[in-house]
Amino acid sequence: MKIRALSLCLFLVLAPQAHADERLALAQEYVNASRVSELLATSSVLIMRPIMEQLLTKEPSLSAEIRNEFMTRFENKFIARAPVMVEAFAKIMAAEFTADELREATAFVKSPLGQHLLDFQPTMMQKGAEIGRVWGEQAGREAMEEVINEMRSEGKLKTL
Repeated sequence: MKIRALSLCLFLVLAPQAHADERLALAQEYVNASRVSELLATSSVLIMRPIMEQLLTKEPSLSAEIRNEFMTRFENKFIARAPVMVEAFAKIMAAEFTADELREATAFVKSPLGQHLLDFQPTMMQKGAEIGRVWGEQAGREAMEEVINEMRSEGKLKTL
């Protein structure tokens, strides 16, 4: 009887971990199949580069050589850390989805349509980044206009 009770306790303790390990392995397969590391490399150029360049404009004393060297090193370090991000994404996926869902998602990204969508992602990111830039600039201009007009109407701003 004690052996059965001990076996049951071990099963109850170890079974959830076995399912978690299976989900993590399946999530890693999905993340690899969905080319997350490639997307990180693309995002470093499309998203992070403009942000870092904007930050560098706040340091006008830096020469072009220093700025270029910084950007090269930043992108290299960003890409070198991709495996850490890929692992983090896999853990997030493993926590959110069941083993069956992860199998199904992986099968989809490996399908012809899934591959086509993955092939299209860099283009979508590039076009989306441009749309976002234009939208952000417009929203910024509109917000600044509103603030200036309100401050002028309240007498807090004379000229600008």
